[in-house]
Amino acid sequence: GFIHGFRYTARALFHLLEWRNHGVPWPAVTLPTTQLLSVVVKRLNEGSGFYQMFSVLGDVIIVKDGGSSFVYLEEFPIPLVPLLPQFTGHKAEEVIVIAMEYGKNFSGAGKDTFRSDRATGDADDAHHSNFLHPVFYHYKKLPTEKEMLARPEKWILPRPTHLHHTVEDFLTSFTAPN
Repeated sequence: GFIHGFRYTARALFHLLEWRNHGVPWPAVTLPTTQLLSVVVKRLNEGSGFYQMFSVLGDVIIVKDGGSSFVYLEEFPIPLVPLLPQFTGHKAEEVIVIAMEYGKNFSGAGKDTFRSDRATGDADDAHHSNFLHPVFYHYKKLPTEKEMLARPEKWILPRPTHLHHTVEDFLTSFTAPN
């Protein structure tokens, strides 16, 4: 994450300690699934914690009641996803984790971050996005700690049931279909 984003990790630590020491669950909203797209688009455009602390904090959607409702938790520490119920006070099995990530080959030794083909605007190529972009990890069952430790190199979470990259947008202006 960015250095000026550590205030969000401090807030996450506060929520973790509130649960551990006082039994106060991680702040969340429960809504019908009909509201999911609106909530996600608003968070992608206005969420600062998972943007500033990309690949460290993510939003977690707990799918409830056979998919008719969801519980939305903002800015949860991604490495703790396998232990979500123990650290939040929220029961969870099926979840969607939304994280902001750079492309796997965005930077590093010998990488030209300004090369002519470094950006994509085509949704079919969203998994090739290099700039910071939303990635959705859907798990039918929470990943285990063992799966977390065995995740692929450069992955922030284990392989999910479904994976969706949203195409990068340099202005971080994400919209929903009309």
